[in-house]
Amino acid sequence: MYNFMIYDTYPYYTQDGINKGLDYKCASNEYGLLDYKNKRFIIKTIPKLDDTIIKKTIITFKPNTLGAVVTKDISIGKTFVDNCSKTSDVFIGTEKELADYADKLIKKGYNIQDFYNYE
Repeated sequence: MYNFMIYDTYPYYTQDGINKGLDYKCASNEYGLLDYKNKRFIIKTIPKLDDTIIKKTIITFKPNTLGAVVTKDISIGKTFVDNCSKTSDVFIGTEKELADYADKLIKKGYNIQDFYNYE
């Protein structure tokens, strides 16, 4: 069996190069970016979401997202296939609203591929 749990094997370093050790736990606004070449994690800060500037964003979905819905009409005994799927969506709002909307889409079963600035 392979062990892919590498977060305990590499030390955490700040961006200034200060070693925080193997037992460092990132705060809620931090994450560790793996620097595999140097065998360590770099501690990065998650930026706060902007809630003032309204932007247009294109959300693209992975292929066959929520596609191929099969329904059966019991009265006539036939099966119908609806192969419509959504490939992209345009969202207008702030970054915070976009994050909330993306969470709702993920809960509905959509697989988001990427986000692009529309402007």
